[in-house]
Amino acid sequence: MVNKDSVSWNIMIHGCLDSGADKEGLCMFVKARGEVFEPNVSTLVLVLQACRNLRAIYEGLGIHGLMADISVHNSLLGFHSLVHNERYWEALSLFPSMAEAGFEADAVTIVSLLQIFENLASPSILG
Repeated sequence: MVNKDSVSWNIMIHGCLDSGADKEGLCMFVKARGEVFEPNVSTLVLVLQACRNLRAIYEGLGIHGLMADISVHNSLLGFHSLVHNERYWEALSLFPSMAEAGFEADAVTIVSLLQIFENLASPSILG
């Protein structure tokens, strides 16, 4: 590919994820970053989706420094709630930091929080 921009990288990453090739999508992101690619919101949401599907904890945590949008914060909240089954409190602790950073909760944020609370109320979690 001659002209690689965020749209072309996102299409390739999305294509990998859409076909169930999450690992390849994540590798595509790493390759893009090696080529001085600046990911946008769509890219980060896709990469967090791949990390969640792969249970790629360290890779997902690496997205923290690239966050700048509510969509990415919501995806990160969902990533923590799904990957860290025993760490729901950690996922829940992300919510105040979103507010401190100036992001207002939207419907996706609230649904993610409700899922965390549901998991915390689960009999298997409470013992």
